Amino acid sequence: MRLPREPSSKRTLDLSGNNIFQLSKWGFRKLPQLNSINVSGNKLKALPGKIFDNTKNIENVDFSNNNVAKMSNNIFDKQHWMMKTLNLENNKISWIGKATMTGLKNLLTLNLANNNIKELKTGTFFPNKKLMKLIFDNNKITKIANELFENDSCPLKAFFIKENNMDSINGKFLQNCTQLRFLFVSENNLKKIPSNLLKDKPVLKTFDASRNQIDSIDETLFSETPQLQNFYFNENILEEFPTQILENKNLKVIDLHKNKIKHMPVSRSRSENPLEILDLRGNDELGELAQLYHSKDSWYARMGNKETNADPLDNLNSANLLKQSGALRSVDQIIAERRAILQENTRRIAAGEDILRERTL
Repeated sequence: MRLPREPSSKRTLDLSGNNIFQLSKWGFRKLPQLNSINVSGNKLKALPGKIFDNTKNIENVDFSNNNVAKMSNNIFDKQHWMMKTLNLENNKISWIGKATMTGLKNLLTLNLANNNIKELKTGTFFPNKKLMKLIFDNNKITKIANELFENDSCPLKAFFIKENNMDSINGKFLQNCTQLRFLFVSENNLKKIPSNLLKDKPVLKTFDASRNQIDSIDETLFSETPQLQNFYFNENILEEFPTQILENKNLKVIDLHKNKIKHMPVSRSRSENPLEILDLRGNDELGELAQLYHSKDSWYARMGNKETNADPLDNLNSANLLKQSGALRSVDQIIAERRAILQENTRRIAAGEDILRERTL
């Protein structure tokens, strides 16, 4: 494809949805001031090298929703140090290596969701000192190397690797990522979570390991996550309530619906820091507690299960709950507030209002 004549000072170029099959080498050479380019929604099968020669100011590149299976190792080189966002979502890429990333030392966000990547190898992101957000959802990843980042240079704040084929995960692959805030490993085939996976994660806020096959949680898993707020472990096969997580003073959300939890252990009260969301539904052996659900904002509600507009708190025997678990006294303390919220939820649904929101960063 040959680009139409454009002024050399042009900073934004949108070629999305144009049925483009091919880009020639040096395709953007005459646009040295180009800052952002969108070539999404076309039919590209390959990204040749040198395509961005002479585009030293480019910061945002979007090649999503194409058929790209091959990407030249030298497509980005040292002159592209200003690039901040690279979107390659929904293509057919099967490999991403250190050579590809060498010229992107200041990249902040890399989106490779919905591709065919099978493995992340050691050193893949060694050249990157500022990468904050990595998205590998819905690939075919079965293995992650020990080290993705070099020594103490991991700047990562959010890592998404949902909907892959992992049955195990290396506990060290994020060991240097002390600034990590969001970690999503849901919808894999994980059997265990390594006890050191969350080691030295002082600012981690959200951990999502839902929809796996995990049957237990090591008691030390959350010992170094003092800022943890959201814990999603729904649709696993846990038999024991992870009492140790209640030591996290900032915890707001516990979603454990559809596990195999058999009883609620006794633990000390959280009355000073009450939970805002607790979902124990689907743990049938808990008896009345298996009906415990409050707050319209749980992951279960956000997935569109509108039967949550019923008030499950009416089915909860608070006295029995208090007797079984001192750790959950905060539930009783906020029951009136939660009832009011759920009633408002019911009213809004009846009025046809859209209250379902996606869980985002």
